[in-house]
Amino acid sequence: MAKISFQNKILFFDAATRLAVLVTNRDGRRTRRAMRFADPHAALTWCIGQAFGFVFVPASKPARN
Repeated sequence: MAKISFQNKILFFDAATRLAVLVTNRDGRRTRRAMRFADPHAALTWCIGQAFGFVFVPASKPARN
């Protein structure tokens, strides 16, 4: 079984919608799954606990956060 590094497990979080897409790449096969978090801090905390990479996309209008 191949070891997965954080580059192969990334959560992309969109602050405007609070939606996230979890992308994993295992043995050349990419999968994605939609997730929802209360805020970017919750998403980051989850990523730290799971050893996932985290990409934060800020909202174009911060008041919508």
